[in-house]
Amino acid sequence: SVFFTGFKAGEKTATQAAGPKKYEKFIIFAQQRSGSKFLTSLMNNHPSISCGNEELLHLNITGIDVDMYMKMVTGTYTQLVEGHSLHSPTSTTHLETVTHLGFKVMYDQGLLLFEKELLAKLDELGIKVIHLVRRNKVLQYVSYAANKKDRLENAAGHVPHPTTEAEIKALAEIKVPGDPRQVFKFLEKKNGEVTEASNILTKYVDQPMLSVVNYEDLSANTDAETARLFEFLGVPVRKVRTELAKIHKDKKIHEYFEEEDQDRLRDALKESEFAWILDNW
Repeated sequence: SVFFTGFKAGEKTATQAAGPKKYEKFIIFAQQRSGSKFLTSLMNNHPSISCGNEELLHLNITGIDVDMYMKMVTGTYTQLVEGHSLHSPTSTTHLETVTHLGFKVMYDQGLLLFEKELLAKLDELGIKVIHLVRRNKVLQYVSYAANKKDRLENAAGHVPHPTTEAEIKALAEIKVPGDPRQVFKFLEKKNGEVTEASNILTKYVDQPMLSVVNYEDLSANTDAETARLFEFLGVPVRKVRTELAKIHKDKKIHEYFEEEDQDRLRDALKESEFAWILDNW
């Protein structure tokens, strides 16, 4: 693959000319459609942080051991130093101020497979862990289903993470199927994964090396939650913003579902552990 790094071959930045630079490192564990792109974008907009996105997206972990996996992880940090990221190439101006490197990994991209072995390797390297959790699994389902539907029906114009009003409107207006069996299968699977991941992280990561953030808190109190994360990482606290926009923000939850499914899903939720979600139904 060819990456644009912003400077000519053989040309060195002031930092490179001074010799190898040491970086603090972190990793974000999360689920798909849990607000992780929102978090990585915020982190990447701090001048001291280069935060990649889902950098191991295309890695096939079938049949590899934890040592081979860690080579992929450490190689990803090297790519971030060089300005390569799935977000977009990092400018050399930003890289000059960077002291911390991080990226996100979905649960099924290593954590649930290697568990203790992986976390022991991260600890050996002094890599801090951020665990992002989205509490409202119904809206997580809506995000998943709306993106899937738009990707199938609008492949050429599909934008999974919108930044413009037109892109937001296109995704927000999609009504998704709300068959209770289908929705509950998703909710229970995702809830189970969060519980499993939380138990693994709590058991095998020392408390000073782990920070948990809820997407709902991050969205509602961005400055306070990012300040807490910056203190955890050891970078100066400052306000950061992102160009990403919130898709599901102006409607009641039932409005995102197809009308024929709304009442059945509401009744099913009412009798379940997810009944609290009906507060904003």
